[in-house]
Amino acid sequence: MVTGLVVLPVHVAPNRRAPYAAPVLPDVDAAGARFVRTAGEMTDDEWRGPSALPGWTRAHVVAHVALNGEAFVAVADALRCGRDAVMYPGDAEARDRAIGALAAAPRFEVLDRLEVANDAFVRAWDPAPPAGVCATAVGHPAFEAASVPLRRLRELQVHLVDLACEGATHEVWSGGFVDADLAVQWATVAHRTDRGVRVVDEWGTGWAAGPEPAGGPVQTGRRQLLAWVLDRAGVDGLPALEPWSNRSRWEHLDRP
Repeated sequence: MVTGLVVLPVHVAPNRRAPYAAPVLPDVDAAGARFVRTAGEMTDDEWRGPSALPGWTRAHVVAHVALNGEAFVAVADALRCGRDAVMYPGDAEARDRAIGALAAAPRFEVLDRLEVANDAFVRAWDPAPPAGVCATAVGHPAFEAASVPLRRLRELQVHLVDLACEGATHEVWSGGFVDADLAVQWATVAHRTDRGVRVVDEWGTGWAAGPEPAGGPVQTGRRQLLAWVLDRAGVDGLPALEPWSNRSRWEHLDRP
């Protein structure tokens, strides 16, 4: 823990075209099990109640995570067969309709789809399919297949918080996820605020973006810092960030 004056090194995020720091699949498996357990423990009223995402119930969030897992399984199959790897072959509106339809299904059906998708994802990506690129939908930016394990882990960890259930906070995010995703996502900070940002985490690592701010660095834990970058928490002394895009909060990483 840093207790005195700190000279901040500038953290350099990895190049977006370099291989992502992929977590081991057991991390994805464990996050999937936690998500299933949390969703399964909801009351019926909680299931149909509002999530932390505007316009979505908790059922919508669970349906989205289930369909995301199914889509990544389809991506792995496409890569192995040499086909174009697109998560949702229709358009974005078709994806939204599919989420709404599944969210309206009986609860046991949604939970079953989620659990099956979690297991199928781990099997589909162990071993990893051939290297290549994929996209969320036709016409969307392409991203490297090597990033998929981290993307799936991000879906499970971030949307767990979006369920807005007791105990489902960023504090339960795995250390492996926090380390891998903070290294990737930090590159966005300078583009989402006009203010300079300087932070020191609990390990004494400095995180810098933009011009030198007035005053000393903000001290906070890595989980809280990543939650701030992902718009899931505030940090005293740090500005609110502009959202990444209307369609996906992560697509900005793959734009030219």
